[in-house]
Amino acid sequence: MIITWVLLLILASSIAAFRLPDGLANGLYRAYNNDKEEEIIEYLGVVNTTLSNTLEERNHDILRHAPDSHGPERRDFHKRWQSKCGCGIHLDHGDTDRAVQELKDSASHGGIIFDKPESAVFVWYNSVVAFVCWGPSWTFIRDIAQACSFITKKCDWYVAGSANYFWDGMVEGQLNDAMTPGDMGYMSNRATQICENEWASPLYSFPEAPFTDWTCDLC
Repeated sequence: MIITWVLLLILASSIAAFRLPDGLANGLYRAYNNDKEEEIIEYLGVVNTTLSNTLEERNHDILRHAPDSHGPERRDFHKRWQSKCGCGIHLDHGDTDRAVQELKDSASHGGIIFDKPESAVFVWYNSVVAFVCWGPSWTFIRDIAQACSFITKKCDWYVAGSANYFWDGMVEGQLNDAMTPGDMGYMSNRATQICENEWASPLYSFPEAPFTDWTCDLC
C-alpha cells in the first residue's frame, strides 16, 4: 500500500521532514519524496515480533557485546551524540518496546534499506512511532541500541526523544552522509512529523544549540 500526497516540504540540514497521516495501521513503513516532490508513505509489512524483554534489558545486552566502531578505519574517531527530548511526553511502555523492537528486528533481517535519498523507515504501533532517518548507520542494530540508550540517559525512561551523532576527530572534508546519519527516535503518534523537524509540533520544545545535547528540565 502506498499513500501519496503533496505538501510544502520543511527542510532542516540536508534531511527531509515527513508528515505522517492519521490512522495508519500498525506496521513497518518507509517515507520518501518522489521526483515530483510528493511525499510517499509506503507500507512494508505488519509488526510481527515476540517481545522477549524490555527496552532496558535489550539495550544493555546489545551494548555490552558491541564495539563502538564500524571498522578499523574509524578506530581513532569518537561518536559524539546529541539528543532532543519531548519533555513531559511519557509513552506507553509496551507500545514503545514493541515499536523499537520491530525496528531492530527489521535491521537484523535487512529490512531497513535507504535506497532513496532523504528517506526514512518507521514503525507505527498503537500510540507510538519509532523511526530512523536517512543514514546507512541505522541498518545496524548496535547503532539503534546506542541511540535508544542515549535517549533514555538524556530524556528518561519512555519519554519521547530522538538522537543522532557525528564523529569527533574528523578533519574538514571527511564528513559525509554515511558518517553523519539522520535522527533515530520514538514519539507519540500525536506528533506526526518525523526526521529533523520532529519537534516542530507545539507538543514539544527544546533549546536550539548546534552540536550540544538537547535536554529539558522537565525530563
